[in-house]
Amino acid sequence: MTRHRIIAVAFDDPGQRAAIAQWIGGVLGTGDRDIVVGPSGIRLYVRLRSTDPLRPPDHEIGSVLRQHRTSGPSSIAAAAVDSELCTRAAEPHRTALLDVMLDWLLVRAHRRIVGVTEIQSEFVLDRLRDAVSRRPDLLGGHVAWFARSDADGRTDYIRTLMAYFDHGGDVGAAAESLFMHPNTVRYRLRRMQDLTGLRLDDPVDRFVAELQLRVLRPSPGRGALRTGTPSAGPGGDGTSEEFRA
Repeated sequence: MTRHRIIAVAFDDPGQRAAIAQWIGGVLGTGDRDIVVGPSGIRLYVRLRSTDPLRPPDHEIGSVLRQHRTSGPSSIAAAAVDSELCTRAAEPHRTALLDVMLDWLLVRAHRRIVGVTEIQSEFVLDRLRDAVSRRPDLLGGHVAWFARSDADGRTDYIRTLMAYFDHGGDVGAAAESLFMHPNTVRYRLRRMQDLTGLRLDDPVDRFVAELQLRVLRPSPGRGALRTGTPSAGPGGDGTSEEFRA
């Protein structure tokens, strides 16, 4: 059965449409392609037909296109390689998703050429940031209290906790990244738990705290996060105003 891989491309010069599609086919070593023009005139979808289910995954195709970008049309702004080989029936859904990702690449992700799987996590986190910005009540709790304490200039809890999560709970590696003694990091983590009731040994507590930190960390090109007025403890007045992006 013939299946298809779609490469969605955004570009700055409408006159370069055919040249871009030809360049993609040439770089990937296939002449078996269709061009589907996007509705705006500066989008196109290059459909690569294939009966081979073992074609390179999307991140490898994205890497090849990036390596050859300097030899291609200069008007390419961004491109996203579909993460699935799809049938014709599935193409409208896949194309719609890729169009959303192109918008995101153009506005928030520095106009990159990527495979969808390369940016999936980053893309999901950014969409979560948008959702959470409309639900500030989801931003309260332990992490919000740590941020208020840090904003008051007394502590450095958020940076410590983020380093702990960034290094998979390895206190030694977290301490090295912070240029601290491991015992200092252990003390801070213990202090954070004692003050708020956060349980880093509980998988749900740990997951929610890390998710809040990663969702609330500003993405490139967006403003820094703001914290509210310090309160007496977790859940105090002002909690719902934490971390507005």
